[in-house]
Amino acid sequence: AYLAAAQSEAARQGYRERGEYIHGNFVELAPALPPAEIVTLDRVLCCYHDMPGLVRGSVAKAERLYGLVYPRDGWWVRAGIAAINLSFKVQRNAFRVFAHPSAAVEEIIRAHGFARRQHRTAGFWQVVLYARSP
Repeated sequence: AYLAAAQSEAARQGYRERGEYIHGNFVELAPALPPAEIVTLDRVLCCYHDMPGLVRGSVAKAERLYGLVYPRDGWWVRAGIAAINLSFKVQRNAFRVFAHPSAAVEEIIRAHGFARRQHRTAGFWQVVLYARSP
C-alpha cells in the first residue's frame, strides 16, 4: 500500500517516471542500491530489530544529509514500548517495537562522517538531521 501511495503522489506531482520503487528489506537490498543526496528514516528505526545494520546501511548511502525520526531516550518511552510489546504478545502478534539508544545510533552516524545539525523532540519522537562534515 505504501508503494502505491508513493507512486500515486509522484504521478499527481508529475514525477512518477523519475523515481524507482522497490519493495523489500532495506538491509538486504542496500548493497545493490545507489547512493542518494538525502536519506531519511521516518519512524522506521523503532520497527526494526537490527539497528546497527539499518543505520550503517542507510547512512552509507547518504551523500549530503541524513535524517531520522525515532523514539526518544527516556524511561517513560521504554516503559511505553514495553507495554506495547506486552499487548502484542497477549494478542499473539509477533511484531515488536524497539527503543534503540540514541547514543548508539549517533555513534554509527558520526563514524560515517556526519555531524548533528538539528535536533527536536515531539512527544514520543525525536527528529534529528545530520549533515556530512566537510
